[in-house]
Amino acid sequence: MEIVAGEGDTNVPIASSAKYFAANMPGAKLVILPGNIAHYVFLDTCTDRGRQARPDLCVDGPGVDRDAVHAKVAGLAADFFAAALK
Repeated sequence: MEIVAGEGDTNVPIASSAKYFAANMPGAKLVILPGNIAHYVFLDTCTDRGRQARPDLCVDGPGVDRDAVHAKVAGLAADFFAAALK
């Protein structure tokens, strides 16, 4: 099992969620994405209208490229499944 979290998540702090679960689930691997990667970065990329209507869900921290984060997490998932399904 792999648990992925963003270092900048203030909605669900990683100490009481991702780190806790990784420490208490045998075999779990924790990946913490560094920087301003917050809770809603893992949602789909927003349109301009979405960023205006729901900035709380659509506007990411400085330096965060939501599409790059999605690509990184997709790569982690692909690697995990490739190893797990051998």
